[in-house]
Amino acid sequence: MEPQRSILKHNRKIFYKILNHYTLDQLNKVPEGFNNSIFWNVTHCIVIQQRLMYLLSGNNIRIDQKWLDKYDKGTFPDMPATNKDLADVKKLLFSTLDSLDKDTQTTIFNKFFSFTTSTNQLIDDFDSAFTFVIFHDGLHLGSILAIRKFV
Repeated sequence: MEPQRSILKHNRKIFYKILNHYTLDQLNKVPEGFNNSIFWNVTHCIVIQQRLMYLLSGNNIRIDQKWLDKYDKGTFPDMPATNKDLADVKKLLFSTLDSLDKDTQTTIFNKFFSFTTSTNQLIDDFDSAFTFVIFHDGLHLGSILAIRKFV
């Protein structure tokens, strides 16, 4: 699991750099032809990590429910993120990794509910969820790299 964790941490560092590189207005902008903003994409990755790893294993998420409500699959930015939201998400990028590190040392991920993603990928255990989260981050990093050309 260490290689997966290392890649996830690397992704989070990239997201953090991006959040620090752009203004809040740029992070909130949804360019023409896109459905979401840079901020939405980063926050969505945190939410999906929590959904796939924690909820599918029957555990409570380690983030406030408000993030799930606003940034889960099928959502779109309904109002701009604030400076407080930005500060909170920067912390969540790494606090959720710290929680994951602690939680993987326990047995909370032993139970798992199978789930098939919208790309028809079966996730039927914690390891497949972890791998899919990395793939998912990569998809959204690609979206962010495209969006940044227009902000």
